[in-house]
Amino acid sequence: MPNRHRTPRAAFRLSACVIVTVFFTTFAAAQTETVLHDFVMQSGTLPFSGVVLDSHDNIYGTTQNGGRQSVGTVYELSPSSGGGWTYTVLHNFSYKVANDGFYSVSTPIFNAGNLYGTTLWGGAADDGTVFEMVQQSDGTWNEKLIYSFHGTDGQFAEASITADASGNLYGTTTYGGSTFGTTECEGSAESGCGVVFQLKPDANGGWVERVLWNFSKNGTDGLNPTGGVVFDAAGNLYGTTLFGGTYNYGIVFELSPTTSGEWKETILHSFDHNGTDGFFPSTGKLVFDDHGNLYGATEDGGSGNNPQGTIFRLEPSSSGTWTETIIRSFQVAGGNGAVPNGSLIFDASGNLYGTTEFGGDFHNGTVFELSPASGGRWTIKNLHSFGAYPDGSFPVSGVTFDSIGNLYGSSENGGTGKNVGNCSYYNCGTVFEVTP
Repeated sequence: MPNRHRTPRAAFRLSACVIVTVFFTTFAAAQTETVLHDFVMQSGTLPFSGVVLDSHDNIYGTTQNGGRQSVGTVYELSPSSGGGWTYTVLHNFSYKVANDGFYSVSTPIFNAGNLYGTTLWGGAADDGTVFEMVQQSDGTWNEKLIYSFHGTDGQFAEASITADASGNLYGTTTYGGSTFGTTECEGSAESGCGVVFQLKPDANGGWVERVLWNFSKNGTDGLNPTGGVVFDAAGNLYGTTLFGGTYNYGIVFELSPTTSGEWKETILHSFDHNGTDGFFPSTGKLVFDDHGNLYGATEDGGSGNNPQGTIFRLEPSSSGTWTETIIRSFQVAGGNGAVPNGSLIFDASGNLYGTTEFGGDFHNGTVFELSPASGGRWTIKNLHSFGAYPDGSFPVSGVTFDSIGNLYGSSENGGTGKNVGNCSYYNCGTVFEVTP
């Protein structure tokens, strides 16, 4: 299996794992949580991606490792008549097959009935790919590689993609772009600062890529985006970068189409490690509320004793500026989790849901609910603290709802899937359900 350099995100995650290893324990899971699947090496391990559900509440996701070539899979979990769940590998990624991608950490999305996702590596130039999963008439799925990155147009597609109403795809790459081949930015030498890209289907059944924005180290721009992008109602794109900005701790940005066909960037907020602000935005996408405010998470910073991450809100003004408010600071020693990661989601009542990678009652991560209260405050409820074996541990990609309001997600470690290989100590990960 190929040996690849670590992303800044992966290096940060590794250091955090070292910190919390001393708290590893074997407490039982709470009654509101159910493990639906325990991953094993042969069929996929280390599910860094979140999950997506179709209209029949089948669950889909990717694994970074495991499978036939040990470089990841695309999987489906389907509810069975007996009350259990059936696990099916839809695709085994391979570094031995020409142009296939491998190492997928992004949550796939549905677009016109097909699944779309990204891989960190592989493709024609070994700089990462965007792939499509198409269901056949017999119920099986075929993978089609729709784009290979080539460094100068992006490298290392870590984030989930987004589709517009016309079926065009949008996303980010952590590295690559116009700065590819230079030592200008964070991470590995000559890797570049990252891009925002568009993929547009053409008349011949192919896809054409366009770089909408090249990030650059000019003192104010962001560097190395690890989260995806989202649209507002006017067609503007919003996202975050892990580094860069005024203080080099990441930014929130807006990209707006102009009459010339180009896209203009506006920096809405530069994160600052001083004071109570958060920094290092999470791998998830931002989310809008019904009033046009943006919400997201940072993996570090905040207020209190040993803060470890925040949930923030950005509120637009009539003058075009945005005001940031920290609505929750997580604490290393707190029972409600630490290091919030992945995307946040709203329910119909305006409550926010997400996951923390660490912390909680057993220091292996949580699923949480944030509810607006009087005076602009938000109250937090710990819906589940992960307890490692036989429960999952270290959820990194948020949660999603099914049709009746249950929450689903994945944990990168934990479960009962003991096996040889790189997940033998922490086990291979789980897919879980939480009933609030």
